[in-house]
Amino acid sequence: MKLYAQHGYGKSDKIDRAFEGGLLDGVIFGPNNEKPESLRDCVERFSNLSPKPDLLIDPQLYVSLLSNPKEGSLPLYEDFYASNLSIRDFTPRRIEEIVRNVLNFQLSLPVTRLVSPTILLESFTNRSAQIAHFVAQAAMDYHAGLSSPPPLLLSYVFNETALSSHDQVTEFLDTVSLYEADGFYLVVARPVGRYQQAFPWERMADWLLILYSLGTRNRYEVVCGYTDFLSVPAYAAGASAAATGWFNSLRQFDMKRFQPSTGGSPPKDRYSSASLLNSIFLQELDNIFDAGMITDVLTGTLYDRRFRNGSPTSHSWPPDVSTLQHWATLRALFESVSAGDTRERLEILEQAIAKAEALYGRLKRKGVQFDPTTGPAHLKDWSEGVRAFRSLARL
Repeated sequence: MKLYAQHGYGKSDKIDRAFEGGLLDGVIFGPNNEKPESLRDCVERFSNLSPKPDLLIDPQLYVSLLSNPKEGSLPLYEDFYASNLSIRDFTPRRIEEIVRNVLNFQLSLPVTRLVSPTILLESFTNRSAQIAHFVAQAAMDYHAGLSSPPPLLLSYVFNETALSSHDQVTEFLDTVSLYEADGFYLVVARPVGRYQQAFPWERMADWLLILYSLGTRNRYEVVCGYTDFLSVPAYAAGASAAATGWFNSLRQFDMKRFQPSTGGSPPKDRYSSASLLNSIFLQELDNIFDAGMITDVLTGTLYDRRFRNGSPTSHSWPPDVSTLQHWATLRALFESVSAGDTRERLEILEQAIAKAEALYGRLKRKGVQFDPTTGPAHLKDWSEGVRAFRSLARL
């Protein structure tokens, strides 16, 4: 399982340091947050690393269809981006033009995968889904006419609510499983509000079924964007790679990121715990230290050694170090569930979920309290989601 950085605003040198530390396998760039000349410089610079990382660009075409979007640097990408698109604009000729421009732009850079454009799907059977399939087909047709191009990943960005209908999920899989492409770049728009790991178990089961069907049964390369801790069950089901970033909006995908903001309070310092399968607040880690259970919760990376002696909030914990520790935690979790086949990985995952629930229980008995978004609520969803998925996949 590969771990990618989900690129966005405020990258500083975090990605460079993560490559130096062997934490990342690649980057998914977002043009919205990088000017063309800077993006080109980044891609070319990272392409010279050894070993060469996977370098992908999400065209972010879906932003254009929003009402009054925050497009950032996207309008500067005149080679492929067009503002103020609507569903009516997606005629066969316009789709071919959009696809050609998007893929040609990527071909001008040393990317390792080509990523097709797409729009947001509210369901798998409505008009937006039909257009997404038309765009995917146009991308396959254009890719087939190129001479030795990088592998093609077909983009699908869909609302979490699209997973509410199992029949629609099955219909979607019946369609895309026949595509002549190398793989898929899948993003789930999560209407979760505050950052948390919850995922309604019925929807999670069908999401895992999509990953299993495409990644394991049909052997496509499946890259999951904005996946964060959910990349662990994604890996167990069959994903090839998953991405997460530094801000909460780069860890979980929400279209509100591309809409005018009303502001808000600065985010609280966080710590990512492999044993809890969660990102908790640093103050909560303080309380765990006071309860004498800090070693049970620490992931054990080189970045969190400072917390073994003395309360965590008494130590310097800058955002860049927190991000590196988060990536290191996910990589450690990938390694922990690595096994020969899907059934074995799922068994290891279920054991990890049960251990996390038990640890949360011991912490509660010690008087440690958690915010609703950092507590154990997500673990029940995960457990039931994995169980339901195993039934659907007959594993």
